[in-house]
Amino acid sequence: VKLVFENALAYNSKEDAVHKEARKLQKKFEKTWKDVEAQLEEWQSDRLAKEEEKERRKTGEDDDDAATDAKKDAAASTKKKVKIDEAAHKFVWEERGGWGVVC
Repeated sequence: VKLVFENALAYNSKEDAVHKEARKLQKKFEKTWKDVEAQLEEWQSDRLAKEEEKERRKTGEDDDDAATDAKKDAAASTKKKVKIDEAAHKFVWEERGGWGVVC
């Protein structure tokens, strides 16, 4: 996606509408992408915590506080929402289906 913006900027003059709109969209994309990356990092840390909890249960090291925290985190992370645009499009992480777009 970033290459599309770079090409639009490189191959169109600064006065051209394509260049101007590409610059606007690029800024909007970069801001939104940071939010998506943050959500991905949060999801990955939640996933790691679930895996660690699962491993503790297998080895018999079940800590009640850790188990309670892991359950709360798992319940909170089943759907991750990142606002994509004002027209109510959102990226949503669905536990079984991966990333999807909800309108």
